[in-house]
Amino acid sequence: MAPTGLLDGREVTTHWRFARDLARRFPRLKIDHRKPFVRDGPYYTTTGLSAGVNLSLAMIQEDYGPHVAQSLEQELALRLTKEDQEELPPDAIPLDNHPIDRLSDLIAWMLRNLHADLSVEVLARRACMCPNHFSKVFKSVFGEPPSDFVQNLRLNEARRRLSKRQKTLRTVSQSVGFASSAAFQRAFERKFGSRPSSYFEDRQSTCVAGANGST
Repeated sequence: MAPTGLLDGREVTTHWRFARDLARRFPRLKIDHRKPFVRDGPYYTTTGLSAGVNLSLAMIQEDYGPHVAQSLEQELALRLTKEDQEELPPDAIPLDNHPIDRLSDLIAWMLRNLHADLSVEVLARRACMCPNHFSKVFKSVFGEPPSDFVQNLRLNEARRRLSKRQKTLRTVSQSVGFASSAAFQRAFERKFGSRPSSYFEDRQSTCVAGANGST
């Protein structure tokens, strides 16, 4: 349908494998492959087979009401909001037995690249998984979503670098991947209960005390 121009300027979804190619070929589309199905005006798009079933249930609910849709939903053992169960990339390794082994190399890479883009899409691609499956496996192993895990890695490393007292706040925040010093300071204070600048204030106090003691 995209070649007809009917979807220009509209929000659509597609399978994550094809999102980049679709965006390149049809730049006027608003593509969000994270959604299993999307309705924009009279047009519906889906990411895959199970998402198509969910879309059908949503359309039945629109036309016949929630009771009919829920009855059919129970028969199909599906949920209207169920995420699309996408196929894994062909080279992905099953994670059912030892997922921690699969993710250990990824964590090491993350620690070496805290300044880089560590979005779910990037991490999932490195792990050879689709984003939805990666997020579920990651949370089952580490007990928190990838985004929270990345944030904690960045803040813990920032605190370690600040403790060396050799760099400015701006340099440290950029080196661990924060877009701005303000965002870094807010996140730091939420996690540790103190301002990152307090490290520099402590350093200045120590220097002053040392100077007074030597006189």
